Amino acid sequence: MASCPTVRSQVIRGILAAAALAGAYVAYAHSPPLSYALIAASLFAMRGCPACWVAGMCDAVKKPDTTAEKKPENLSS
Repeated sequence: MASCPTVRSQVIRGILAAAALAGAYVAYAHSPPLSYALIAASLFAMRGCPACWVAGMCDAVKKPDTTAEKKPENLSS
């Protein structure tokens, strides 16, 4: 699955997508084509559907845990 490597970048993409969706809702009454373009921009920012964004966020959150398991523990006392 294509996801951002960090939680920060994943959150930024989510904020951009939410802003584009809010703009699409506001712009629909005045300019439906602009609204459709903003919906497309939000899908691009999320890299697919909202469920894909959530799955990417879960992967980004899990990555530090998997790298922590690979580090050897300090056994010296």
